[in-house]
Amino acid sequence: MRGLLERLQASRFVVIGGAIAILLAAIGAILGLPVESVPDISPRQVLVSVVAPGLATEEVERLITFPIETSMAGIPGMNDLRSVSRSGVSVVYVQFDDDTDIDLDRTRVNERIQQARSLISVPGLSINMGPLATGMGEIMQVQIRGPHQSLMDLNRLMNWVVVPQLKLVPGVVDVNVNGGAEETYQVAIDQARLTAYGLSVSEIYRAVDANNAASGGGWIEHHAEQQIVVGRGLIRSLDDFAALPVRQNPDGTAIRLRDIGRVAMGPRTRLGAVTRDGKG
Repeated sequence: MRGLLERLQASRFVVIGGAIAILLAAIGAILGLPVESVPDISPRQVLVSVVAPGLATEEVERLITFPIETSMAGIPGMNDLRSVSRSGVSVVYVQFDDDTDIDLDRTRVNERIQQARSLISVPGLSINMGPLATGMGEIMQVQIRGPHQSLMDLNRLMNWVVVPQLKLVPGVVDVNVNGGAEETYQVAIDQARLTAYGLSVSEIYRAVDANNAASGGGWIEHHAEQQIVVGRGLIRSLDDFAALPVRQNPDGTAIRLRDIGRVAMGPRTRLGAVTRDGKG
C-alpha cells in the first residue's frame, strides 16, 4: 500500500489529470440525460382498430373483437391483451415487454392482422394499426373557428388543408381530428316512389356502391401511339350523385337516384361531441 501511495505521489499530475477527465465526462453525461417535465411512463403497446358502422356492441365483440384477440394471442414478448367493443367500433390493445423492439412488435402484429381477416365474416371492413406513438405523445390541441363557416366547412378545411400541413412537420406521427361535421352525400328515400318503381332499399345500396368506381381498360394503338383506356365513374359533385342509375327500364330509360327521393349534402350522424371551455 505504501509503495502504491508513493507511485501515485510521484505521478500526481497524471492522477490529477485523470480525475479532471473523469469529472468532465461525468458533467457531460449529466447534461445529456433525457430529463423531461412529464416522463413517458406509458407501456409499450400496439393499437388495432376497426370501424364497423351499423353493428351493435354484441356483434362487434363476437364478430370482430374476438377473432382479432384470438389471432393476436401468443405473439412473442406480449404480456397483456385488452379490448374495447362499442357500437360500430372495436379497439384491441396489444401490450409488450419494455425490452422488446417496437418496430418488430408492430411487424408481428401486422402479420397477425392478415390472419384475423380470414376469421372475420363481416365484409368490407378495414383493420388498421395505430400510429407509432404513445399515450404521452400528444403535445398540442388547436381549434379553428369561423363566424360565417358551418361545421362542415370547418371540418373540410381541417382535413384537407390544416392536417396535411401538420403531418409535414418533422416528428409529427399523426394528427387526430375531433368535432366538426363530416360532409356526406345523402338521399332521403320517398317510400311511395320506391313502391311505385318496385325497388327495394338493398337495390339502392348496390346501385350506389357499384356506380361510384373507376376501372382500367388496358390500352390501344392509334396512329403509332399507345393510348390508355380508363373508365371513370367516380362521383365528383352532388349532380353526379343524383344522376346515378338505379335500374334500367325495358324502354331504355333509367330510374335515377333523384327520381326516388331528395338528394342533398348533409353531415354524417355524430356519435359524440367536443367542447372547449364548456362551449360546443
